[in-house]
Amino acid sequence: MAGDGNDFEIVGRRFDAPFRPRADYSGHLRFTVDPGLSVYVAPDVAASLRRLAREAAPLETGGLLAGRTFRDDHGSYLLVTAMAVAPPVAGGHSTFHLTPEGTERLRRELARRDPTADVTGWWHSHHVPSSYSSVDRANQSMWTNPTHIGLLVFAKGSPWARVYVGPDSRGEIDSDPADVREGPAPKTQRAVEQRPVARLAPPPAPKRFRPLLALAAALGVLILVVELLHLLAILRSGEPRSDVAWRCVVQSSATAATCSADLGALSRPEWFLGDYLIGTTRDITFVLPAGAHTVRLRARGERGEYDIGQTVLIGR
Repeated sequence: MAGDGNDFEIVGRRFDAPFRPRADYSGHLRFTVDPGLSVYVAPDVAASLRRLAREAAPLETGGLLAGRTFRDDHGSYLLVTAMAVAPPVAGGHSTFHLTPEGTERLRRELARRDPTADVTGWWHSHHVPSSYSSVDRANQSMWTNPTHIGLLVFAKGSPWARVYVGPDSRGEIDSDPADVREGPAPKTQRAVEQRPVARLAPPPAPKRFRPLLALAAALGVLILVVELLHLLAILRSGEPRSDVAWRCVVQSSATAATCSADLGALSRPEWFLGDYLIGTTRDITFVLPAGAHTVRLRARGERGEYDIGQTVLIGR
């Protein structure tokens, strides 16, 4: 509107990252990419990544990363607060591949766990410290955001990981510190010297043997031990619930399967393909590798975790 003194023009838009001092994350594992960008990985996320890499070795594994970009007086930095792992079928010997469908499932999983976080990149493992392969660089090039990262995690050796940034895989930066703490160091305690104190012992009381009282005490102890052992067996192995119904169906292509469960009063189902957790919802669909594979279902109840059952599915 010209001539009324209210003319304006939009000359640009700017969306600054939230301001938060990076000193709040001094216990995180840091990758200094350049003076304008650093990456901080939460200690629990780093420990989980290292553990997953070790469990998958000598095969590779991987998934997605989530977090937020912040800024402070020193510049921008990326904070990684969560991770998701792909099913075992995504990894092999010197290879890791995420399908578009698998990537979308991991995105939804991260969004459910932390709705305020953004997907910030991907991660995958190598057996020992090494660099990106040509295939890894090709996968990294699909992350077009210049601040998205690729985290290369090593199953053993030092450093525990290297970071690559943006579609051109710039960086190859090692972590500081170079290794992951998997638990607090045990605290040492000083031994306190105790000197014996001389005391006059009282005269011994005469012993009176009461056989019925001793027998009753022994029976009580035996009953208590039996009950404790029974309770421990229930808590460790779980008891199947009669109100639980579940099934798994192999799709016609025999390359995927769908499982569903009606848990009744139980909650939080856990589906396993072999020893790997593949889902925590009542209904899941997953890729079924060739050959015979055992699918197990566990759930949580008032008295602990329950082994609901297992079945064998055959893929091709």
